[in-house]
Amino acid sequence: MGGKTRGQTSDLYKTVAALDRDIADRWRRQTNDDPNHKLTAADIEAIVGPLAKGRKTITEDQSKAIVELMQNPRASRPALARLTKYVDEIAAQLRFQAEPLVGDALKPILAALGHGTTGRIMFQSPKTNITYAPHDYAAMADLIGTGGHIFIYEIKNDRLYKIASNAAFVESGDDMMFLNRSADPAERALRVVHEATHLIQDVRGGGLQRQYLEADAYVAESIATIAVNQGKQYFDGPIHDRAFAAAKLVLAGDSSAAGKAAFGKAYDGVVTAVAAEYKNPTKAYDKHGSKAETIALFKKYIEMEQFVEWAKDALETTFPLGEIARQLTP
Repeated sequence: MGGKTRGQTSDLYKTVAALDRDIADRWRRQTNDDPNHKLTAADIEAIVGPLAKGRKTITEDQSKAIVELMQNPRASRPALARLTKYVDEIAAQLRFQAEPLVGDALKPILAALGHGTTGRIMFQSPKTNITYAPHDYAAMADLIGTGGHIFIYEIKNDRLYKIASNAAFVESGDDMMFLNRSADPAERALRVVHEATHLIQDVRGGGLQRQYLEADAYVAESIATIAVNQGKQYFDGPIHDRAFAAAKLVLAGDSSAAGKAAFGKAYDGVVTAVAAEYKNPTKAYDKHGSKAETIALFKKYIEMEQFVEWAKDALETTFPLGEIARQLTP
């Protein structure tokens, strides 16, 4: 954004002040109102630090103000690193501004958990030993869509988080899912699958290492990617590359010892990539948990689905459905 002539206020200051006067004033004190000043880690400490150390919700306008200040060429690597640290702290405290999704706003979320997206997710994790199947995601959709047992929130500070980190900001658990806004339906669907995988993990028990829980979620997300993106990879990066390779092995359906070994090796590659990018990857992730009521309903739904599948198989074996339909046709 433009500079200023001597004695005038810069256009950058005016733009940022319209969003948040305090942030603009702290920036002006640090830089002497110089739009060409390259921000340092100390500058971020002075400008963003007071927000991160407070207790109030970080508003969407405050996020926009910070993003405006961080536009190239004003952001140095140390400044971006310090900003990332603060964003992570704010995210962990759930202090980003969010709004609940209800009614029609939930339709894309429920669609993302439907058979068209999750119908081919069928694998057992080599490390968590959790088995993921389409009916697990259908159960999540049921808990979200009926009775409000799981609540979905949309984060309004998405630009700030994206400028600081490549990871999606979502804290699942406590019967809640937080999602970044996205204008791309495919991106939204894949994020929903990833975070629904974490919700499935929550209701199946805690205490497992974060690197394995994340690896499971990335593999599930990649299987969904193949379904919704015409077999092509959607997200870039080492984690996604390795998860996509593991997903293709799942879909190959090789249940032999060699096939299982190949998937195990590919899965280990996902874990390695996660460990390289995530903080405290070996820490047992048991911060959140689902209510007993949600867990009971989830288990009841799964039992019902398994009974339905069993009944279908038994009926088909004893009385082929095609023959039944023929006999019932007048």
